[in-house]
Amino acid sequence: NFYVIKKMNIFIHQLAAKMCSWLERCLPKLTDDWWDDLVYNNLSQIQKDQVSSKKISELNDLDLITLLQVFDRNWFIITSLCLVNIKERQTIKNMMSVCNSWAHITLEDVSKEKVLKDIKIIVELMQAFGSTMNETKEMKAFAMDVDNDNDIRNLSVSVINPMMNLTLTCSEDIVAGSMISLISDPSKMGAVIAVNNGKYTVWMEN
Repeated sequence: NFYVIKKMNIFIHQLAAKMCSWLERCLPKLTDDWWDDLVYNNLSQIQKDQVSSKKISELNDLDLITLLQVFDRNWFIITSLCLVNIKERQTIKNMMSVCNSWAHITLEDVSKEKVLKDIKIIVELMQAFGSTMNETKEMKAFAMDVDNDNDIRNLSVSVINPMMNLTLTCSEDIVAGSMISLISDPSKMGAVIAVNNGKYTVWMEN
């Protein structure tokens, strides 16, 4: 359902932020011209065109699938100097599939088995990139809720309805996970998946 898809996209975005932070510490240690050598040169032509047209020069402007691609294509040089368990390379590849599937998922594709399998991959990578127990607590709690529910469609009844009644009066009230609506059309609801220096990333209508 919408709530499950929203939560999974929030978790994917949180993993992107964690991985971005890790790469920002690691890549500059590998080469002075790390952006061109390790990032830009490992993008597809379409990605290069997008990066150039948008004048992107920072990792936090790249989506998770691109960060995973950069990591995978630089695996040997990264792991030669930065501490990473060798088994995580397969997890990196698995996460690419997770990103692609949730980017194009339909309600019919959402199942308990898929949610639990994909959360496990997300949590494993969060931990590989140095997350604290507190940073993965919500993910694990959500996985338990899904695991204990015979029909995950019921999750929306107990969790999302109270959020729908949330009224935000100023920007300070808006945090990652907040439900918001368009001023021009209150019927269109979305979820804030990231807040960065006054900029809000909102996931709405898939």
